[in-house]
Amino acid sequence: MPKRRTMEDARALFAGRANQCWYLPPGAGGPHGNGYDRLTVSGQKWFAHRLAYTLFVGPISEGHEVDHQCHNRDANCPGGVCPHRKCVNPAHLEAVPPAENKRRGKSGPADNARKTHCPEGHEYATSARGRRYCPPCRLRGRVEKGETSGNGHWRGRTHCPQGHPYDEANTYIERKPDGTPKARMCRACQRERARQRRARKGNE
Repeated sequence: MPKRRTMEDARALFAGRANQCWYLPPGAGGPHGNGYDRLTVSGQKWFAHRLAYTLFVGPISEGHEVDHQCHNRDANCPGGVCPHRKCVNPAHLEAVPPAENKRRGKSGPADNARKTHCPEGHEYATSARGRRYCPPCRLRGRVEKGETSGNGHWRGRTHCPQGHPYDEANTYIERKPDGTPKARMCRACQRERARQRRARKGNE
């Protein structure tokens, strides 16, 4: 029965010249479908580059990925499943958030992640969920769908969409259950809507 590999056994597998990529010795690990080497240590399966980082640099922060900087620096690397994925030199590895790892890549999604402006030249913003979006284009889409008038927040408007003034006599403040303002209503528009409802009922 083969000896069970320990962490100290695994540590001895990672060696090479400091300024070059390191690779596992033949037979030390098994290839994975996405181009990374994988090996079993103390009964646990590891990606070789993540194990190298853990042994020589430290624990990988939760939710982080280990990026190959040798891949990023090689201008001749085509990207995708390349030889750099097998590199286990800890000096070539860096733990980064997934979004940063994607931004550094050479794929189509990585090219998009590096863009700072939308096709129309507007600067991207980032939502609370970490997703990028274009505020002007999103607003235009909402206006076209009729979801908003596009005139800004109701507190800053001086007239309703129909042109009636938001003065004291024509304004009704709709409030939330806690009493704070929710929306500003135009009394003239409310009266017109009520008139239209009465007219419709009269025609039924």
